[in-house]
Amino acid sequence: MASTPTPSTTPSTPDPDPSWTSEYQKTHFEIKRREELLLRLDQAIAQLSHPNSQEHFSALASYIPPALDKPRFDAAYAHFCQGKSIGMNTTIIMPDVRKPVIDLYSLHVAVMQEGSFAKVSTRKSWAVVGARLGFVQTPATATKAARSSPEIAVHLERAYKDRLQQFDYLYVSSVIETVRKRMGEQKKQ
Repeated sequence: MASTPTPSTTPSTPDPDPSWTSEYQKTHFEIKRREELLLRLDQAIAQLSHPNSQEHFSALASYIPPALDKPRFDAAYAHFCQGKSIGMNTTIIMPDVRKPVIDLYSLHVAVMQEGSFAKVSTRKSWAVVGARLGFVQTPATATKAARSSPEIAVHLERAYKDRLQQFDYLYVSSVIETVRKRMGEQKKQ
């Protein structure tokens, strides 16, 4: 006579796929490593700059590149999406009925105005980025920038990480490489 198994009182959760967990950890580590490298490069350039050296000031100023203009952003982002085989969607749905959609380009500009993803993340200034985009919850004071709600800040950070972080990393990296080449050429002269 076969016995019937008794149902367990606690549902068992399947173990996560170890290959997925490992891949996630590697990707997360690589993103953190690159963020740290950008910060260290920024610090190194700042240490090398001397107040009396116009050449070093120029290099430092060009390290934090301005946002791309709209036509260049559109072309570069389309090329980036095509290279990654991902759909090109340039709108972000926001959780605010007063302004339900923002343009991806606007997020690129706001983050670059704050000094790049690494600086926004280090300073935890996503709420400032949100305010720059028109989602002001707390107006600016004499000592503090305007801020958005925490919900908007988290939403923008996620959208940026999902859709712009790699693109802007490549953009900033190319500017850094250009600065290095120019500094190398100037030293040779």
